[in-house]
Amino acid sequence: MPGVDIKSRGGYVVAPPSCNNRGQYEWLKAIPIAQANENVLSFLAGKGLRGKPMGETPEGNRDNTLLAQTYKLARDFPDREETLQIALAMNQKCIPPLDEAVVESQLDRAYEKIQKEKKANAINLDEVEPEDVPWLWYPYIPEGKLSIIAGEPGVSKTFLETEIAAIVSTGRPFPGSDQRRASRIVCVQNTEDGIADTIVKRLMAAGADLKMVKMIDPGDRPLVFGDPRIEDFMREYRPALMIFDPFQSFFGAGTDLNRSNETRPIFDGLLKLAQKYKVAVVMIMHLSKMMSASAMNRVLGSMDVVASVRSIIIVANHPKTEGLKVMCHNKGSLAPEGRSICYHIENAAVKWGDFCDPSADDRLSAVKQKKEKTKLQSATEFLESRLKVCGKVKVSEVREIAEDMDISYTTLKRANERLGLIEKREVFAGGVF
Repeated sequence: MPGVDIKSRGGYVVAPPSCNNRGQYEWLKAIPIAQANENVLSFLAGKGLRGKPMGETPEGNRDNTLLAQTYKLARDFPDREETLQIALAMNQKCIPPLDEAVVESQLDRAYEKIQKEKKANAINLDEVEPEDVPWLWYPYIPEGKLSIIAGEPGVSKTFLETEIAAIVSTGRPFPGSDQRRASRIVCVQNTEDGIADTIVKRLMAAGADLKMVKMIDPGDRPLVFGDPRIEDFMREYRPALMIFDPFQSFFGAGTDLNRSNETRPIFDGLLKLAQKYKVAVVMIMHLSKMMSASAMNRVLGSMDVVASVRSIIIVANHPKTEGLKVMCHNKGSLAPEGRSICYHIENAAVKWGDFCDPSADDRLSAVKQKKEKTKLQSATEFLESRLKVCGKVKVSEVREIAEDMDISYTTLKRANERLGLIEKREVFAGGVF
């Protein structure tokens, strides 16, 4: 193009009305020149960037170098368009320059990183719209929350889980309600019972719509809480209910259920998924053998497990009627506790009975057991059950639960000696048995 200078690497820019031996430079299109703002002037003066200015950058170093520079720019200049122009100018230092699309992508990554690093923003609660709690089964199982069904071995917990799954899969009413719903997807993750010989047969006996009941195939990699396959399933199938049985099977190897600092992040992550996809998450678990403890304290793991869930259902055998089971609502954080419900197993399915008033503690005969055992026997049983599940227990947590059982630390020490346990200290963890 005769008479037109083109800026290139190593060249320079001459603006009108400069002259050369061929004549005077002129503007091809008269556009007013914008006034440089303070950010641009600061940058041109060398004050805008932290650290050394960017020099010529050959291939192999361009992406990382320019990304670091755009991050520095983004911290100093909140206006994206202005920062982009500066970043494109810096890109000319690259040999050869990167595509503009690459520069824009790097700038977006820089702003995303800065956004994550920002301090917590305040939420104005007067701008938050109140919401009612949605329920899968009022008041026992809330949607978008975590719940526990716990009981001793042999009290038909699996029958109860397949009955609840069948109700949700078909939309038929729960006990105490006459409201029918649309059939919805259920996920049953059970690592204790066989799929074909137990789970499917019990679902069929309960009248489940098997097309609506699914299971995540773990393949050759065990499924654990925090596994991305759980969210993938929620995103694709939008289940109303996910059941994990038994819940301790879904913690990664090495997780100490007795340490709240290890269990709390796992439960927090699971709760976020439950809230995000509006799914009721129910975890099935065994009760410990601490017969003298309250039903709440017999839930396995740290007390943080109990604190993390919104509802706890205890399943027990009826103390007077053989074959009769009782489902007791032991914790309800979002509604008044529901009444206990009797049921029995007939033809491999749950047959619901009447509502009854006794609590989980009554059904588990905790009070009677406490009177029949000495404090030392109770303390010994307590330590044995905790150690069997967790391998080691934190002394401070043991003392807290023992106080609730009216067991002194002196008695705990005697039980410790009887079992031949060793108390040692771990760095930053306090004593452990």
